[in-house]
Parts: sequence; structure tokens; C-alpha cells
Amino acid sequence: MTENNDNQNNDNQGSPISDSLHPLVNMAIIGLVSMFVAAVWMFFDSDPYGAWLDVVVTGLFVIAIAIPTICWLTWQRNADGAGRGSSPSFRDWAAAEFDTSTGLVKGANAAAEVLLPMAAVAVGMTVLGLVFHIIASGAA
Repeated sequence: MTENNDNQNNDNQGSPISDSLHPLVNMAIIGLVSMFVAAVWMFFDSDPYGAWLDVVVTGLFVIAIAIPTICWLTWQRNADGAGRGSSPSFRDWAAAEFDTSTGLVKGANAAAEVLLPMAAVAVGMTVLGLVFHIIASGAA
């Protein structure tokens, strides 16, 4: 068993291991959050007080996106040599290993695991809003 683990570790030594998401994954997260907020604004403000709820939801998501972005930009500006090199292509990142707290996974799997819940919420909210809008308009 020890030899098998040693061989597996030797096989992974040549491939790059990343511990941060690719910038395209981060942009996809921002796009899905924007889709969610747009669905809330388009389909769920039926009265004047409903608009306040939309403002609160929008504010929470803006803060949830802005704080990590500001922290990352500050780190990038102040870290020695960080962010000065170009990031690998998405294809290379997806084929490489991604380090999680529970072990290594392929980058493509990590991207799917990160994006799938947010995509389900954003698309689900859009579909639910469309159904409510169709029902409210009287069309069957």
C-alpha cells in the first residue's frame, strides 16, 4: 500500500496545484449573482414596500461581492510579486489539481462544485419569477 501512495504522489508532483479559483470562475459567480438580483428586481416588486426589500437584497449581494473583491485587490497590490504574473488559461487550470481542505480535486470539478449551487439559485429564481409573472398576468 505504501508503494501505491508513493506512486500516486509522484504522479501528482509534475502537475501544478492551485489553491485559488480561476478569474473566469469568479466572473461567473458575479454574473450569476447579477442574474439573481435582476430576477428579483424584474419579477418581485409588486408594491412600493416591495421595492425596499429589493434594495435590501441588492445591498446584501453588493456587499457580499464587494468585500472579497476589495480584499483581493488590496492583497494583489501589496503582496510581493503577487498578481504580477499572468494566470494560466482556464483550460490549463481546469485540467490541473485544485487544493481543497478535504484533498485534491480536478479544477473542472472544483469549478462545477462552486458554480452549481449559485447557478441553481439564479436560474431557479428567474424561472419562479417568470411563472409568477405569467400567473399574475392571467395567461395560462
